Amino acid sequence: MQIQDVVFAVIDTETTGLDPETCEVVEIASVPCSLASGVMLNQATHTLVQPGVPIPASASAIHHIVDEDVLGMPSLADALHEKIKLTVESGTTVALAAHNAAFDVSFLPPLGFPVICTK
Repeated sequence: MQIQDVVFAVIDTETTGLDPETCEVVEIASVPCSLASGVMLNQATHTLVQPGVPIPASASAIHHIVDEDVLGMPSLADALHEKIKLTVESGTTVALAAHNAAFDVSFLPPLGFPVICTK
């Protein structure tokens, strides 16, 4: 496998706080990119996520997402499956990339992709 054959799903999350043991995702975004072409393969996608817990004012002060914004939004599992297209064409190798990837990935279920941190 060559690195130019890898599709990078550049991800970012917004959460209810900093501790993945007690806090939840409220938004996730992804942009699939290819080094072979040097461009985004698709447009960036994002979705708000129903965290199942109230969003603290301290978190809302950072990302400006409040409880009313996430009413009726999908769960994280549904968002990953339906909204954020982390899977691509059969046979393509996918890697996740994020700035401070350990933080973002700690809030996600295991996805089975290698992770690259840009921090």
